[in-house]
Amino acid sequence: MIKRGLYNFLKFLVRFSFGIFYRPTVVLGKEHLQLQGPTILATNHPNTLVDALNAAGRANQIVHFLVNASLYSSTIGRRFFDYMFCIPVKRRQDPSVPGVDNTDSFARCYEHFLAGGHLFIAPEGGSEAGRRLRPIKRGTAHMVMGAYRDQPEAQPVRILPIGLNYQHPNRFGSYLVVNVGEPLLNTDYAEQFETNPRAAINQLTKDLEDRLRSTLIHTRSSQQDEALTVLENLLQAQQPVPLETHFHRVRLLIRAMQDWENCDPEGYQVFEDEVCELQQKLRALKLTEETLIMHQEQAPRAYWGLFAGLPLYLFGYLNNLFAAGIPFLLSRSSKIDHEYEATVQILLGLLTFPLFYLVQSWLLLSWLGMWGAIAYGLSLLPAGIFAWHYRQYWKRHRSIYRFKNLSPNQQLVLIRQKDQLMERIQQFVRDGVA
Repeated sequence: MIKRGLYNFLKFLVRFSFGIFYRPTVVLGKEHLQLQGPTILATNHPNTLVDALNAAGRANQIVHFLVNASLYSSTIGRRFFDYMFCIPVKRRQDPSVPGVDNTDSFARCYEHFLAGGHLFIAPEGGSEAGRRLRPIKRGTAHMVMGAYRDQPEAQPVRILPIGLNYQHPNRFGSYLVVNVGEPLLNTDYAEQFETNPRAAINQLTKDLEDRLRSTLIHTRSSQQDEALTVLENLLQAQQPVPLETHFHRVRLLIRAMQDWENCDPEGYQVFEDEVCELQQKLRALKLTEETLIMHQEQAPRAYWGLFAGLPLYLFGYLNNLFAAGIPFLLSRSSKIDHEYEATVQILLGLLTFPLFYLVQSWLLLSWLGMWGAIAYGLSLLPAGIFAWHYRQYWKRHRSIYRFKNLSPNQQLVLIRQKDQLMERIQQFVRDGVA
């Protein structure tokens, strides 16, 4: 009972903190997260621990986790992660850990499935940033077909593909689309497994990779990802739509881009280089793609908005300086890998925000009184979120101001490049629909 209560409390914290960090968030296919019968939640893996929590935290049941065996290298680590619903597994490239054997770990998984349990797996085998799916390892297929081999009459084990589509995994306020696909069943491969186990495992692995890729915005390289970012920013600035519609539109966009790449690699490469060249120009001039669309906005109205919101911005910024600043600065430490930045910010923020909010409210208790201190404490998070939005508003209009201070010739060149790209984007979207 205590263990289940702790899990549900941590699940609430995860959902709450992720809902603030990744805003807006849309979940597609959420009906599949009402888990019934043994299920593996399989996701892409660009964002380390955040991926596991993002998937498991949205399911209606307790989910166990397959974790790197190195976390079990100490007695304390072994006890802690066992208590936190984890099962260790050793990859081929990992050093051996005393007391951890994959045969025993897989046997624990089979028992877990037999009891109707659920498990999270990142089948790529490691975490790497970027909007692309790397080749799927065969371990997931080995596991579910091993469960069938041991108990062929047991409930089918479902593999649920979940695409985690982050706009920017480590950036506060970036969007997230969780796209849950149709599940695969291990029993669908039973007949083939009886006659040719290797072929069944290979086919299941391929089908899982295809099913998982179908839930994602999947780019083929980092340069293609950067080019797509420029194009989707331009499109959303000129034709803003809700996030779900935007997600489907971007998938049409990348599909058309890759079709062109398949048919005319040289022509496509010239186009992609032009997009990346525009991005480099904008960075050098400290402009954004949106500026090329919104550069005609009226400055006086923006200045009045900045002036009116300044007091609340200062209140939110100063009162969240340490609570937000400490996790942010530590996540940018040279000792922290880039893929772990969001993990550090979110998990450390779960400590710093309550701590500093309580200390700040306590320090003002004698001046404001109990109810005043409570009202002050409750105002801090909304004020901090407002401060972030204010800062984004200010950055946008600062970029517009910089654009208007360029020479007429520079402005004309950028606008022409933008217009040419917008024509191509519209063609991409039409081709994707077709």
